[in-house]
Amino acid sequence: FFDRYLLAAVNNALEKNGLQAFEQVASGQAATQIFQSELGGSAGNPIPSIDSSIFTADPNLQTSRSEIASAGVERLITNNLTASATFLFARGVRLSRIRNVNLPPPVVLTPSNAASLGIPNPFPQQIGRLVFPPARLSSQFDNVYQWENHASSVYNGLSLSLNRRLSNEISFSGSYTFSKAIDDASDFNEQPENPYSLPAERALSSNDQRHRFVFSGTFDLPFGDEEDGKSSSGLIDKLFGNIEAAPILIIGSGRPINPVTGFDANRTGAFPLSSRPLGFGRNSLATPSQVQFDLRVLKFFKIGEHGKLDFVVESFNVLNHTNVVALNQFYGPGDSPIPVFAMPNRASIPRQLQFSIDFEF
Repeated sequence: FFDRYLLAAVNNALEKNGLQAFEQVASGQAATQIFQSELGGSAGNPIPSIDSSIFTADPNLQTSRSEIASAGVERLITNNLTASATFLFARGVRLSRIRNVNLPPPVVLTPSNAASLGIPNPFPQQIGRLVFPPARLSSQFDNVYQWENHASSVYNGLSLSLNRRLSNEISFSGSYTFSKAIDDASDFNEQPENPYSLPAERALSSNDQRHRFVFSGTFDLPFGDEEDGKSSSGLIDKLFGNIEAAPILIIGSGRPINPVTGFDANRTGAFPLSSRPLGFGRNSLATPSQVQFDLRVLKFFKIGEHGKLDFVVESFNVLNHTNVVALNQFYGPGDSPIPVFAMPNRASIPRQLQFSIDFEF
């Protein structure tokens, strides 16, 4: 399957090509001075002391594609129940990423060479890491962010499922997937920590979820007029008759999070930031497991010969489980992480209720 070019990447390459527009990147004390002198960092004119940074497209840019293969087997257990197993392989080829192609080879930062590399007061997270000198391969520009498609991905997944087709007012589907996704760039604007060492970016994908279980179904309570073809006037039938329930339960393992120092420790000019804490690999953090239980309950009343009045209650995350979707990925500049490093800082929706009235005729 062939993909299309992402418009956001095309826009950067066309708009910020050095003719129509360009960027200026400042860090450290220079950034502090700009922020203090230019009303919150919003400069009205280019700053002469900072070289321009531009976006380009790889002249050999090709179309991204995916290669997919699957194999499955399905077994009839009863007249209404089937079980199946499916294996899926997916490979992403020539996926997009951004890479600064104007950097000279990096050198290991030490206290003795820090000043010559333009870092007179290095942070502990910079000592002993590869950093890039202030010189550039092309002196005309500071950073040259090249949009290229040399990244790749691979996914392997095994799914086991059990399905019951609608019979006697009951149907359900349950499935479990065990999978693994690996790549070296999960989005078009992701930049490598070291543009000279792209294999070091190979790790779990940001989209990886090792375990995932999903159960859904529709159930009619065994009360009411439609159960035996005749009307019933019992109290239980009146209270619980003509009620349909549709639950959805999703349980999944956490997703990878990429730790970063929180500043441009190796001086690549990358944004989003790509400098990882010393000793941490790409996407080496993970969110906790996820549990999501949604429930839809409908009770209907017959109106005339063909009409139905439905009262519906829909609940999302009915258990009000806190599903963490993001962690504080910023380690900080010191030898030890800041106190909130790897702590949850964003969650998905809390419990929500939605009511509606429908009339069918």
